[in-house]
Amino acid sequence: MFAALKEYEAGLGHHGLPLEETMSIDADPANPNGKYMYVVTARRDWYDDAIEQAKKQWPEFSEARKFTAVRVER
Repeated sequence: MFAALKEYEAGLGHHGLPLEETMSIDADPANPNGKYMYVVTARRDWYDDAIEQAKKQWPEFSEARKFTAVRVER
């Protein structure tokens, strides 16, 4: 089973999708006979946003300063 998993994972792109599909002529947006295509959507990670905003408040930023966020009820 481990060998089968490694073989499967070897066929995945960095995005976790099968390269056979993402690189297929069927996914080419210029192909008038294509079966599908990929479109991009942007989503915001509010945890990362909170960290980013906090870092802006520290002008003397240092890699030694570690930030973390906690979820609080409002």
